[in-house]
Amino acid sequence: MRRRNSIEDKDNYLILNGLKWDLENTYLPVGTVSGIREGNGYSYFTFDAAQDAAALKGKRCPTQQEFAALRGLGYSIDYNKGGFWFGVDRDLKEKSIQSLFFPFRGGYNTTGNLEGTTYSGVYWSSSPMNGTYAYNLNMGYDSSIYLHTSNTSTKAEGFSLRCVRDL
Repeated sequence: MRRRNSIEDKDNYLILNGLKWDLENTYLPVGTVSGIREGNGYSYFTFDAAQDAAALKGKRCPTQQEFAALRGLGYSIDYNKGGFWFGVDRDLKEKSIQSLFFPFRGGYNTTGNLEGTTYSGVYWSSSPMNGTYAYNLNMGYDSSIYLHTSNTSTKAEGFSLRCVRDL
């Protein structure tokens, strides 16, 4: 599998809400920072590993408020690609200069099982709730579509990372 979004990749971004959002999820090999797991060719990070990995790339995790502002631009689910589009032209269902795609990659739960890879996506924020829990972007579908920007999970769970940079 081709590895995209390497440590050196700093120019593959889209500007939305005054931030440079990476176009792809972050991939780092297991062992680059403590707390990375790999599943189906993708990287999954604990909360602390997500913060460390973003810093290693010269970037950061979005805050809970930045995820909420991204959601505020509007969104649509793409069942064919398996994920959500965010942005002004989100209904075009293709890469453009004003829309950002977040794929469903599921995540590792606290018992070490990878779940939800075809119907859900969870992305770490930089916003801790307390010493055990942190906020994330949680999206997907089961009996209905859901998209939460105030969801919390234990910091030990393994989720995707989408980095941002300030302008």
